[in-house]
Amino acid sequence: MDWTTTLKAQQADFIQRLKAGCLLNCEIEGQHSELTVISGDKLKQLRKFCWRMANKYKQNADVEIVFINHMKGKLGEEVVKARLANSVTEVDYETRFGGDGKVDFFLTSTPSVGIQVKARHSSIETIQWSVIQEELEKNAVLICILIQEEVSEAQAKYHLIQAGFLPTVMITLSNGTASVKIDELLYCGGLQSYLENIESLESEHLSFASHKEQKESKQDIDRTENENTLVSLDDQSKAFAYLSVGIDRYVNHKYEKAIQDFDDVIRLNPNIPEAYNKRGLAHKKLADYRGAIQDFTQAFQLSSFLAAGYIYNRGLIHIKIGNKQRAIADFQEAADLFKKQANQNFYNIALKKIRQLQQETKSQNHQKPNWKVGDRVSHKDFGIGQVTHVFGSGDRLCLAIKFNELNQKIIDPKGVLLIKVD
Repeated sequence: MDWTTTLKAQQADFIQRLKAGCLLNCEIEGQHSELTVISGDKLKQLRKFCWRMANKYKQNADVEIVFINHMKGKLGEEVVKARLANSVTEVDYETRFGGDGKVDFFLTSTPSVGIQVKARHSSIETIQWSVIQEELEKNAVLICILIQEEVSEAQAKYHLIQAGFLPTVMITLSNGTASVKIDELLYCGGLQSYLENIESLESEHLSFASHKEQKESKQDIDRTENENTLVSLDDQSKAFAYLSVGIDRYVNHKYEKAIQDFDDVIRLNPNIPEAYNKRGLAHKKLADYRGAIQDFTQAFQLSSFLAAGYIYNRGLIHIKIGNKQRAIADFQEAADLFKKQANQNFYNIALKKIRQLQQETKSQNHQKPNWKVGDRVSHKDFGIGQVTHVFGSGDRLCLAIKFNELNQKIIDPKGVLLIKVD
């Protein structure tokens, strides 16, 4: 097994999570993250630069096309700079003619090592990143970025995904060009370690992935001895090594050992939401529903863009323990988040879960609840809210309810399916 084996397996897991909208998200510069969000002042800076470049090249090409192409490139470069930080040179914002010489970054520790970044917007199934011979000759690594939104002047926020990387020596040209698909890339979590050990990796085929191979080679090796194979890595790299091992053990139904690995991830870095999510799934398999709820809640609190998937998982656990009202509340919150993200597929799945549970609890809702100020409620259209006023009584009862960021609503509880949330 060579050094790429584990990174290929991790890439397959990453693609499945990408399709499900469950990605690792860390906002700390210099730390690994599958997802990076760019908006606000940073995006304004990018727009300003790209319009300057568009005006310089307006005699040779359509201004809008030049703007979009430069915006794609700079978005990708900003992702790489955010993740690799001081390991690479600064993003180049010089408006020179002739471009960047086919090299986007150099390693600060080894200036002879060039890095090429390609950013594209397309579907997961069809996206490809293309390179030419000169780019392969001048760079040691290709890093591929998936832009989730269509690039335009009007776009206010971009969600950018590190789709993976490839050493350029692993890319084969055909008629001077090459295209790579997402399932041909290596998992981006191994990029930092690859760059740190690039010379030895190319000559001796050693890598971050080999730590997992050593760790799993003999089942009877003591856990403490296994940890010695990770001694040369920093805590962040160790954390993702344990995360990789834990995921593999989870897939192979070794749930208790997987939990131990996720424990180690959290000990080394308590701010990785996917470690809590995966540990929660393992707790669920072992019927430890309390532990699962705690982990999904922690994952939800640590993530913003990925919170919908974590809160949805918590809803599934509430079903397991018979707490349908809390499950409905979680699915409603997940649906609201999926809707904000324009994730129509998972929005519909969450709504379907809500309808199923509402149908199951329909007979219970024939009883008239004793509504009071402060009650938390779930509404199928408005989501989670809180009763602020109770008007009238009996058949003339009406409620004033504040729903999240929406305006206050006056509702007749008899005319809708309004569920109390504990």
